[in-house]
Amino acid sequence: MERLFGSVLALTILAAQLGAADDEAVALQRYQYRVGDRVRVMDEERSLLRFVVVQNNQREEKQETREKIVIFVSETLAVQKGERRPRKIQRVYERAEETKNGTTEKLPLHGQTVVIEKKNDRYVFTTGNGQALDGPAHDELDKEFNRKKEDDELDNFIPPRPLKPGETWMMDAQKLVQSFSRASREFIMDAKTAKGEGKFVESYTFGGYKYGIYDMLIQFPLKQLAGPNPMDLKSGSKMEMRILADGNVDGREPNGILTLRVTLRAFFDGPQGASASIKADGVMLQSMARLPARKRD
Repeated sequence: MERLFGSVLALTILAAQLGAADDEAVALQRYQYRVGDRVRVMDEERSLLRFVVVQNNQREEKQETREKIVIFVSETLAVQKGERRPRKIQRVYERAEETKNGTTEKLPLHGQTVVIEKKNDRYVFTTGNGQALDGPAHDELDKEFNRKKEDDELDNFIPPRPLKPGETWMMDAQKLVQSFSRASREFIMDAKTAKGEGKFVESYTFGGYKYGIYDMLIQFPLKQLAGPNPMDLKSGSKMEMRILADGNVDGREPNGILTLRVTLRAFFDGPQGASASIKADGVMLQSMARLPARKRD
């Protein structure tokens, strides 16, 4: 009976924190980091890639499975007014591992403490004891902070106007194609028929802050395999992305969970009458949760 009472009490408290679903229009606002902010970030990816070739009634199939998990605590050390990203960050990597076809390896950032600081419009990376970071660990962070325009490209997904639950919006397909073409150079996309649509599913209050759930579907028909010898793809070749985002919408908290599902299908004719196909399915989960600020003397 005591355990039952405790469970009911916990549910009552949770219901009070959540509050009732809201029906008013919501304008999504991005969180602006402040000095002292600490956030735990978890990135998890799982994918299955299959390559099939059929020639002279003979079928050959290759398959690759991949899992990657990265968990770190990010602390904001310095900010600049007008800039979305902090000027200086410290990351403590609790875990960074990748598993391919059942074999697990620790990634270069596993267990490392890294300081990321913007100097002369570029971010530089040092270890916890002040030494310059080099090798694959440096390259990974350099790609994230200096080569990607992720902060600007996030605006391509954000609704351009306040939305009520149930309302939808269309994304700028041309900007989406440009964004993903930079990230994936293996395929040429059909910009004319690409489309992206989002729906504001639900608004609710949790712990006094406003949260929202967004459901987005992006479709990219594929035209060619890129590379030194481009190859035309058959009809039905496409990449599809389904994004479900559940997070703070009033710009007061960094908390949120994002789930991304990707499916890719590419069909083409190979040399000597061979018929080939590439099928890839992947899931990415990212969560961000605020931690208590560090106590300072």
